[in-house]
Amino acid sequence: MSAVAKAILSSDFTRGRIKEFILDSEVLIAILLACLLLLSMLGIIYIRGQERQLTSELQYTRQQYDDMTVTHSQLLLEKATWSQQSRVQNVAETKLNMQFPNNKNIIVVE
Repeated sequence: MSAVAKAILSSDFTRGRIKEFILDSEVLIAILLACLLLLSMLGIIYIRGQERQLTSELQYTRQQYDDMTVTHSQLLLEKATWSQQSRVQNVAETKLNMQFPNNKNIIVVE
């Protein structure tokens, strides 16, 4: 190191400036870390809110799915009941006055 550089570094003015610079950089780092901590906390709050909302929507959707499954099962049972051969024949005979044709009314087409 040159004599001039030694003189500058050894002066009280320079030592004070270097200490201030180090102190200022430590303060800046502390402020930066505090800001990052604050942003992290706000992010956690936001994510927790989103999680609660999505959990609520998921429960509602699952309830709808269960309700629709029950309705579908009931409709399948009703369909099976309405489409039984004996029921169709009974409705045809009673409400529509249909009759099974006898042999002389049947025409075979070849």
